[in-house]
Amino acid sequence: MRIAKDLGVAVSDLRGLAAKGPGAADALQKMLLALSVDPQALAKTDPAVMRDLQRICIFCSQKSRCQHELAEGTPAENFREFCPNAYTLEALFKQKEQPCLH
Repeated sequence: MRIAKDLGVAVSDLRGLAAKGPGAADALQKMLLALSVDPQALAKTDPAVMRDLQRICIFCSQKSRCQHELAEGTPAENFREFCPNAYTLEALFKQKEQPCLH
């Protein structure tokens, strides 16, 4: 219960996450890189967003489509069609596309 509280997830979600295994969110890192988002920087600057992305990725039912898009080099064009993280990824992708104004 303490671990779930520290992570900000329900105990049942934590059990489900643990049951999926250690590589269940591996595609997320590849997807972020494909969208020109640095996963390490995101984890450092906004750990809550990164945890949410990981949680959703772990429970995703579209892993084969995701792997296909990553292998084809087309995730940036097509992630909106299948990824349950599309809304958040879109926001992160848009941030990277916009020029920095100083």
